[in-house]
Amino acid sequence: MDRYVNAFDAAHCTEFIGTLRELPSLENTTLDKGNYTLKIEVDSERASLTWMYKSPSLGIEVERKCLGLDVMLDVGNLVRSMIDGWELYKIGSEEVRVSREEAIEIAYETARSFIEERGLRWSRSGRASTWSHVMIITRFTPYGL
Repeated sequence: MDRYVNAFDAAHCTEFIGTLRELPSLENTTLDKGNYTLKIEVDSERASLTWMYKSPSLGIEVERKCLGLDVMLDVGNLVRSMIDGWELYKIGSEEVRVSREEAIEIAYETARSFIEERGLRWSRSGRASTWSHVMIITRFTPYGL
């Protein structure tokens, strides 16, 4: 990871490297570290390490804003894959600016538009604030919509 930081100017990884160096051993664990969570899953053949961004104000993890390593323990700790989505996803604001009702309406309109663009029929039950489900009526095909 040190070489990755230098080669790709990935300064965001330096704190993650420090966390790795602090670990007494490599075992299944989850560590909360302020603005990120480190999840480690280990078995006899591999170790999977994932650092996920965690909103300090909301306390939720943003799964796509992450750094992931998959290490093959049975092949001399060979890094099989690495995913770095940390810099791809910018968090513009953690302030919630819509009400629950507005969020439901936005989701409903998006779903309705998606359904109608595909020529499907739909129905809904309940009032806007208490919709229990939207039913999409279509023919099943093995290839999806």
